[in-house]
Amino acid sequence: MPSILAFFVSLVCAAAAAQPKPTVVYERLLNGTFYPESARVMFDGAVFAFAPESPLNAEVLIVDAEGTVLARHPFWDTYTEKEGVFGAAKVKYGPHVADLPGEGLYNIVYMIDGEPATRLPIRVDLLSGGDDAFNPEKTYKFTGPWNFLAYLAEDEFNIDNRLGTNDSTFLVHLWTTNQDVEEGKRTSSLYIQVFRGDELIGHTITTGGSYSVNGSRFGKKTGYGIRVPHEVKDEANAPMLLKDEWLKDGEYTIVVTRQSDNRVLRRFGYTAKDGDIVRLPSTEIGFEPRTDYIVPRWFNNAGAGAYEEAIWITTAE
Repeated sequence: MPSILAFFVSLVCAAAAAQPKPTVVYERLLNGTFYPESARVMFDGAVFAFAPESPLNAEVLIVDAEGTVLARHPFWDTYTEKEGVFGAAKVKYGPHVADLPGEGLYNIVYMIDGEPATRLPIRVDLLSGGDDAFNPEKTYKFTGPWNFLAYLAEDEFNIDNRLGTNDSTFLVHLWTTNQDVEEGKRTSSLYIQVFRGDELIGHTITTGGSYSVNGSRFGKKTGYGIRVPHEVKDEANAPMLLKDEWLKDGEYTIVVTRQSDNRVLRRFGYTAKDGDIVRLPSTEIGFEPRTDYIVPRWFNNAGAGAYEEAIWITTAE
């Protein structure tokens, strides 16, 4: 018979094994401040999930393709805000702006207790070589998770406790960059369609300019409401695409089109099975490599603010 001491040791080990390793909330990470034209990144703070107890021992690094650390910024060891498993912290003496040295692949790596916790990969490409004597400055563009990740978030509406109504839909949250604007224009409007198989089951409105990309903003995130298929003249009263329609078994495609020239900018996909959306493997707690784990939560700042489920989707093959 095992001893009582061995029994309690096994309980402690099991509890330690069940505790997820600290990581960074990816949705907040992608909402950071970036300056692709000048190949610059700003560091100010981060939100940690499964945040370790204070004092916090964390830093953020810029690492090139050869593994050379180009910059490093430690965090203060106390949280500015703590709620449940989440903790927000600031980098010391920030914000800091770091220059990437030019074209190439880079990783922004968040370290916790000396171990890599989360990485944000960025590819930097040259747009203008700066060979004009009157305009010698080089300009760049960034490619990264903004280009291939999005998430669905449940949104309730028609809430009336007296009538017992509480409908819900999904909003499509995605990021746009200045590269999504048609050349020579300051803004471009987007049109989003949702297909189940080959059937169009919903789309955004097409008028009003409410879904526009700003050419001066990089990494702007917007949540797009999807309505049932309708004619332009009926947009004001077109019903939202209810949650049940998103969950019927099948293969789904979400197509993001720039209205001015009908160019497809993104094409996301997901599968629904047994009345639910199949989650990405990278959003499972035990996913490896851990640095590519995506926390399936986003911060909804409506009202008092809360972390809610984010169903991440990625670009379709």
